[in-house]
Amino acid sequence: MRNTLILFILACFLMPPLALAATNDKPVLAPVGPRRDAAKKDTKSMDPKNRVLAKVGGEEVTQADVDAILYADPARFRDKPPTEAEKLNALDGLLVSLVLATEARLTGLDKDPIIAKKLTKTENQILSKAYTENLIKGKVDVTDEQMKEYYEKNKDDFYDKPAIKIFWILVDTKEEADKLFAEMKKSPANQMSTSGEKGKAEGKVILSAPHVFRALAVRNSKDTATASKGGWVPWFNKGEKDPEVEKVALALTENELSHPVKGQNGWYLILKEAQTEGKQNSFLNSRSIIYQKLVDEQERKILGEALERIRKHVTVELISKPD
Repeated sequence: MRNTLILFILACFLMPPLALAATNDKPVLAPVGPRRDAAKKDTKSMDPKNRVLAKVGGEEVTQADVDAILYADPARFRDKPPTEAEKLNALDGLLVSLVLATEARLTGLDKDPIIAKKLTKTENQILSKAYTENLIKGKVDVTDEQMKEYYEKNKDDFYDKPAIKIFWILVDTKEEADKLFAEMKKSPANQMSTSGEKGKAEGKVILSAPHVFRALAVRNSKDTATASKGGWVPWFNKGEKDPEVEKVALALTENELSHPVKGQNGWYLILKEAQTEGKQNSFLNSRSIIYQKLVDEQERKILGEALERIRKHVTVELISKPD
């Protein structure tokens, strides 16, 4: 049904107007309007985006209008350009919309109170955005000196804290934790070992078969968020977990198993898988982030000053708070 409608619209609105001319008493179809070669020359001198593709009741549909439809989702044609069929589809959609909107105005639908309110709301949003863009245009200026000063004053914001990847088993009592620790010790698959004489003195325990730990976590851990994943805890930074758990986890080495640890929610057995060291990001690596922060600050300042000025002659009356 829609395809039929589109074909009808294209037939009615896109077909070039033709006039009947007579030459030597023989009917000849000739285009009305400027010569084709002259129109072609004018098109070349125009911005391609402003090229008129069609008209509906005098309203032009340009290449820019079609592009706005095609590229509304920037990711859609990131890997390949739109096909001819997709371009025509976008044009068809615009034509259908304009034809129906034109008829809606002719029938007075735009005067309906509910529709008129929606139109005003949309118009206000467009005007507000356009005014803001014009307001800040050419007024934002971020220099290297400003960015370097910001970086020096906020270095901590550009420091990557140590990140830790662990597995844990959480139980209610020390007795349960001790029992699981002992079970891992006697597992033939695990073959627990200490790291040399120093490791024995420190009580370090390195698991040769971490999958045993994960199997025990599935069966015994009361932490429902991690138990089904074998006790896997997503990467986290220092300061994001239970302080006692973090303290032990940071001190462990790769594949090292902790002795039972008393935490805020119970007793933990911790198996460390990996850790990244803390790193201070350089100014160059942070430059783009700083630039955007300073741009946002300047834009907010410009807009704030404008609002303060505008509110002196535009009345705002707060009637009630929203529910």
